[in-house]
Amino acid sequence: NRIYAVNPSTGATTLVTATAPFAISSLALDAANGQIYYTEDNDGVIQLARYSLASNTHVTLGNLAAPGFAYTPARNIQNLVFFAGDLYYVHSLSDDLVKIEVSATAITGQQKVADLNLESSLGTITGAALNDAGMLFLCNSTSLYKYNLRSNSSFSTVSSGLGAYESLMWNSAAGTLNGAPSTAVTRIDSVSPVTGAATTGVLSAPPISFHDLTGPHSAMPLSGLATSIFAVTGNNPVIHVLNPQ
Repeated sequence: NRIYAVNPSTGATTLVTATAPFAISSLALDAANGQIYYTEDNDGVIQLARYSLASNTHVTLGNLAAPGFAYTPARNIQNLVFFAGDLYYVHSLSDDLVKIEVSATAITGQQKVADLNLESSLGTITGAALNDAGMLFLCNSTSLYKYNLRSNSSFSTVSSGLGAYESLMWNSAAGTLNGAPSTAVTRIDSVSPVTGAATTGVLSAPPISFHDLTGPHSAMPLSGLATSIFAVTGNNPVIHVLNPQ
């Protein structure tokens, strides 16, 4: 039930909070609002909570496995990202990409938004990271995948020889992924988002085991204007937006 801050370049770790209300399986940072969302490490009741970095307080938002949602997970959630006000995860032993909607005090919705791999299981996705362009990276015990979360399209395999990583995060400063290998969970490696090649990184100090990692990104959702056509007429200073449909 502890959350640490870690420097991926030096491995230096600092305890942020030790008072989470349950053991944590996955976490995702909402950098703009200074909040960390996290899920319970459990296959039955799977609670979702939020931690405020400013006030050092935890709020439990509800049970993701409770009946009543359009989608209900049957197993522990081992990956989580925050994007455009919502949370996303890939359910274990499936290819289901699931969106979680939240308010200040509760879970307000949970539904599948995509079958990433034509309904063929991806195994257990142990790590997820979103880069600044809105590309979602996922890893299981052997492979690194990517999916354009901004456009909700274009799933592909980056590498089938990554090896098992316990977690992933996007490192904006370095323009690369960082991950903790399952065989050395106290270490943070760098992973190329282009080739999936891993470079041995630094050990945590003081040493801790990284069950999941999260970091900031600057990805923005597609707006209606992003897919529009723009035009000007003659010497008119007015720019027009055209609906291609």
